[in-house]
Amino acid sequence: MGCNLSPDDRHGLAGCRVRASAIAVIATTLVTVANAAGDTVPAFAISNRLGNIQRPGEQVYLVKAEDGRWRYARAADTKLDGVERIRVDYSANLPMVYLDAPSFMPNGDLVQMNPKLSDVYSACSREAKRAVEQTRANGFYSTCNSSFTKTKTGLSVIANLLEAPAVISAGTTARLIGINRDEMQKAVAESGVIDGLRGDLAADAARQTHDEYLAAFRNAKTSDQLTMAINQYANNDPDNLIPEATQRRDQLKAAEELAAQKKIQAAAADYVAALERAKKVDEAARAMVTHFRQTLRVGARTNCGPVVEMRGDLMRVYLPVRDYGNDHWIDRSDLFPSGWGCRFVNGNYVPPTLS
Repeated sequence: MGCNLSPDDRHGLAGCRVRASAIAVIATTLVTVANAAGDTVPAFAISNRLGNIQRPGEQVYLVKAEDGRWRYARAADTKLDGVERIRVDYSANLPMVYLDAPSFMPNGDLVQMNPKLSDVYSACSREAKRAVEQTRANGFYSTCNSSFTKTKTGLSVIANLLEAPAVISAGTTARLIGINRDEMQKAVAESGVIDGLRGDLAADAARQTHDEYLAAFRNAKTSDQLTMAINQYANNDPDNLIPEATQRRDQLKAAEELAAQKKIQAAAADYVAALERAKKVDEAARAMVTHFRQTLRVGARTNCGPVVEMRGDLMRVYLPVRDYGNDHWIDRSDLFPSGWGCRFVNGNYVPPTLS
């Protein structure tokens, strides 16, 4: 088996990328991990990474049962002892397991970690008062109270190897911790979380796909929406919804066509009614204009001003028109009541029109 880790997980297999012999030993250990029942479990790697980093993968919990065995759960309370939060990343060839516990020291203690070690080690207060404050019961689940960490020794050697001049700032009362690989590997293997969570995620995805399938038919309100659902799931209809959906689609289509016809008929009726109303308005206007013309007298106000003289059907009206004088003779049949508008073009009167 090859060792195929990303640069972010360079510490995950404790020298996986250093030499081939180390790879062979570690890979063999991972592949032959067995649970308490003696069943071989999938190969996985434990990441050494600590610190407040963004961890990839799916969040899950390992819970230590009363019989002392570890089991996994999708939800649990880290305020309780025996509960650990991890993440399992399936994106690489080898599943990578991360401890998902924050690293912090409450009440302002400053931990100056060397950058080359800060993603592998964390610091915890040695003071009794601080140790009490960092308990799970107080809501401080962290690398300081996780079962999957332990105090590291011989760090001067590690620091020298990494050319790290200092790990913890002078005057800080703290202990340096790192991943307890043996305990974490045992818990992961014993819980069956690698296969179990993968199965849960597959079930979640299948359930979501099925929910989307049901929603496509349930939420379809028109024949077109039902047609889309029928076409989409024509080759994947586990609940046999298509026959009923097809019948409902046809009924909806017939109802939609009938509604469309009624809408067209209603629009046509409205148009006819509008024409009738317009006709009545036009007839009323014509009647009003006819009556106006029949009753024209000197002094009556027309669309082109007052009538100042009458000669049979010719009416002289007073309306100043630039360059064409103030008096104009207009036939009775071309005059309209005041307000209809009066227009002259090159001195010639252009009467309004009745529609």
